[in-house]
Amino acid sequence: MKRTLGLLVFLAACGTNGSAADDFIGTWTYNAGSTSTLDCPDNSLDNTTMETGTFQIAEGTTSDFIVVPQSGDKCPAQKFDVSGKVATIVTGQVCMYTENTTNGTVMVSGAYATGTYTLSADKKTVSGSQTGSVTFTGSAATITCSVSGSVSATKVGN
Repeated sequence: MKRTLGLLVFLAACGTNGSAADDFIGTWTYNAGSTSTLDCPDNSLDNTTMETGTFQIAEGTTSDFIVVPQSGDKCPAQKFDVSGKVATIVTGQVCMYTENTTNGTVMVSGAYATGTYTLSADKKTVSGSQTGSVTFTGSAATITCSVSGSVSATKVGN
């Protein structure tokens, strides 16, 4: 009992991280140059959007952590697992929703297939990228486009 108590006191004094994911959890702000890109075969919906503002990373229940959807985002949280300083997106996640447009209703279905983000040695910045696809299905046509993101972010809070 004394040995166990002594070990617990030692660990508490040293400040342990419960898991590698703990260093990712908190509030992050996008750095300049962070983008999301949609690339379609017919170029009809192509665009690149600059990512701005902040995002939240929280502890996951079925993954090491989740990236919490921003207000108004129709997709669920993205799940990631961590090994060391590298977070990898959990494959098989799908985002599906219906969008009402001036040309009618469009079903949107997308998923990221790959994605890794690396935490800096000082645990203050993260950078990486992810790729996937999204399919738009309307009454007139269906089109599948590639989607990618390149992110660099700085931690601004826990």
